[in-house]
Amino acid sequence: MDRIPELLKDGMSRLRRRACVPATLYRTLTLTLCGLLLAASLVLAISAVGLLHKQAEQQAIARVQLAGVAAREEVRRLSEDTLTTTRVLADRQPLQRLIRAGSREQTELFLRRTCGALNLGACAVIVGPNVIASTGRNVAWNETLEATADQGERFMLAPAWQPDGLVGATALVPNFVETRVVALRYFDARLAVTLSQQAGMPIRLVRLSNWLDNVEPDFKELHSTALSRAESVARRIEPRDLYASSTPIFASTGEGIALLEARLPASESDSAVAGFVRRLGWTAFLLSLGAVAAALLLARRIV
Repeated sequence: MDRIPELLKDGMSRLRRRACVPATLYRTLTLTLCGLLLAASLVLAISAVGLLHKQAEQQAIARVQLAGVAAREEVRRLSEDTLTTTRVLADRQPLQRLIRAGSREQTELFLRRTCGALNLGACAVIVGPNVIASTGRNVAWNETLEATADQGERFMLAPAWQPDGLVGATALVPNFVETRVVALRYFDARLAVTLSQQAGMPIRLVRLSNWLDNVEPDFKELHSTALSRAESVARRIEPRDLYASSTPIFASTGEGIALLEARLPASESDSAVAGFVRRLGWTAFLLSLGAVAAALLLARRIV
């Protein structure tokens, strides 16, 4: 323990003597090359971090745009399922027997139970222009039938009585003249949950009618671009520190129905980049220490 002060003094004196050693050409070249190597390593590390940030941003934009497209595809699949479900309902023998009996109360009771079990928003049995039984009291069934004339068995609407939008289907009842079953599914919170599960990230349904009043200010430019291009658009929303996409839904007639808004927090992609940057920083730091140590060692041997 008593020798520690002496060892420290001896080490300091050696460093002072080394610093006072006259510079030689070999020593200068060695230190210069090591300095250039260190600078090149730092430049490469900084460039790699920049490229990684850019790649992570592009990947996040692609993810959020793909989620919007996947949600739109799920809406299309849901429309096909609604048609299949409506056909099954129209083929049900109990429903046909109740229609033949002319009991409106019993028919509506059957529709409420069956449509609820099939996750349908509203159902109706229509003969010609007349609604003989229905589960939705606020549904404009005649307007809905007009849409079927334009779009066919499957249709999408965003009428005034359901501005958020809906998908529907109609099927003829066998052995009955001009008798059909119409079923609807609404664009509501339950559908948003289903779309979010399928897309793997939160999906928000945006009402297309008066959409400027229905969206947050930071997302207006995004939705405006999607509507003007009539395609899915994604970008980073800097004020919210997240990535978002807007995917419009159109009916077969070209009518706008709704907007699908997908959101992905920027922290999810930034966290992965931050981990790599930390590892890269430690690597660059260790390389710098190695370069400095090598330069000092070579300079000492050359002198």
